Amino acid sequence: MQCPVCEAGVSADARICQSCGTRFAPPRAFSTAPADEFTLTAEEVWEPGENGYDEEASWAGAQAVTLLAERQREAQELRWGGFFRRALAFVIDALVLAAICAILSVVSFVGYKVGLAAHGRQLSTDNAPGLAVFLTWGWMFLITIYFVVFHGMDGQTVGKRLFGLRLIGERGAPVSYKRAALRWVLGLLLAPLVVSWLWIIWDREKRAWHDYLARTWVVRT
Repeated sequence: MQCPVCEAGVSADARICQSCGTRFAPPRAFSTAPADEFTLTAEEVWEPGENGYDEEASWAGAQAVTLLAERQREAQELRWGGFFRRALAFVIDALVLAAICAILSVVSFVGYKVGLAAHGRQLSTDNAPGLAVFLTWGWMFLITIYFVVFHGMDGQTVGKRLFGLRLIGERGAPVSYKRAALRWVLGLLLAPLVVSWLWIIWDREKRAWHDYLARTWVVRT
């Protein structure tokens, strides 16, 4: 074997010419190498993931990086609804509901008295509990419908709209009526635990416990 530069004789396994210092490529890079130099033995057959390029693993890694980048970008774009802003929005909602319930109470009271008068009776302590039960269930029904329907439609009650807040689901998706109902029920069950609401103050994403359980977020619009 000769050096291709200075034509000095070199051994077949040499990697550098002792005369001119030229470095040689590995034997398999020479086109004049025997054909069997390029033939893989059974032990050398390439398998994905075994000292080679694993396409599936690479694709999964790329997907994970992309997903992480998307979540970081979404987190930067979203502005969470803080405790005091949410509290003020709830006060507005409470005032709206109080007005609606007051109208319901007046209409029910007048209708109840008219119904009793039609039977020659008057409102008394004996028949007043029936009206009280009706009003209590009526109020609960109206309050539930208010929060579930408004959150299910576009994620905003009257209070949230006034204070620039919106209820969203995972990855910014709209909240379904089913999820809105679940969140409302969880909120009622956890209401006695004041810490559930105070959790919004120090939570990084400003979420109450019922937000975590229902997988919802309150963001600023």
